[in-house]
Amino acid sequence: MGNAIAPLLDTNRQSRTVRTDVRLEADDHVTVLRIARYPRRDEQGEPAGFTWVVRDVTQQILAEQSRNQFIDVATHELRTPLTCIKGYTETLLEGAMEDPELTKRWLGTIYTEAQRLERLIKDLLDISMMEADQVDLSLSKCDLKALVQHTVSVLTPRAESQNIKIHVELPESAPDWILDHDRISQVLLNLIDNAIKYSDTDTNVHLRLYFSAERATIEVQDEGSG
Repeated sequence: MGNAIAPLLDTNRQSRTVRTDVRLEADDHVTVLRIARYPRRDEQGEPAGFTWVVRDVTQQILAEQSRNQFIDVATHELRTPLTCIKGYTETLLEGAMEDPELTKRWLGTIYTEAQRLERLIKDLLDISMMEADQVDLSLSKCDLKALVQHTVSVLTPRAESQNIKIHVELPESAPDWILDHDRISQVLLNLIDNAIKYSDTDTNVHLRLYFSAERATIEVQDEGSG
């Protein structure tokens, strides 16, 4: 803590506003306090002490770290679908289109990777919008059962390319829910896509949708090592 509060005690900064973050650790729990010291002056303009403001910014720091980690990972992962799309396209242009069955399968892979690329870009744009407080929810009635079925159908080719089986458990009937269809769809796509991505070949991904009196629950479980 000594180095963190040193700027607050520096006599050369008595006439300036000083801010610093202090990290406190106790029993494996970390708290980050942002301390600001503002110089005050009396009516004659002479120094008259300080105003101190202390804020708990732990959650803000964690959110910033998570955001930066996500941006780093997403930026890196942008290369994967691009490399895949480029490689398959080049192979097709070099003569692989003479095999209709192979062409159909590879075009399916290109389409799936293009969708993944689109989702990554949308995620990055959503972060920018959230930081600018420009996120608006478009709420409407949604058939969650149909949404789950559609999402699974979109990602099934990707799963089958790794010999991964997606098992879906759905209730016989499902009420409509008021929610943002596009954003819930995005969440589902990310969850299932990650489950496939981090699973070994010849494993299973389980997806369950069930309802209680006031809650709809969607669970995604894979057999990966995470």
